[in-house]
Amino acid sequence: MSLAFYSRKLIQLAATASALCLSGCNSSGDDPNSAYNRALLEQGAQEKVKSILRDPVSAEFSGMIVRPLPEPGVGIVCGYVNSRNGFGGMSGPKRFVITPDLFQIEGQTPLADLLRTWGMVCNP
Repeated sequence: MSLAFYSRKLIQLAATASALCLSGCNSSGDDPNSAYNRALLEQGAQEKVKSILRDPVSAEFSGMIVRPLPEPGVGIVCGYVNSRNGFGGMSGPKRFVITPDLFQIEGQTPLADLLRTWGMVCNP
């Protein structure tokens, strides 16, 4: 078989893969509750939390709650983060809440405010 034959097959395969992706990849982007949008919200929240940590590479997230809002890509994310402190030890899980216009994290937000927000938006 010639090089031209394999080139045509490769182009056909690429065209088929592109067509499948175009028909199915964007459909989840329109649904705020899709796994894709939920994953984007979670990833964005993790990056925001990491941006204020002393050692962002050590961040371990748990108990993530993602509540998408009607607009795709907008939502509420609650969870816990554990990371290394200035002494090199893990600090222990700290709560955080991120909404479109709010960012609170335990240890940097008055505890009463964080608990009030947590109770309103993070509890089912």
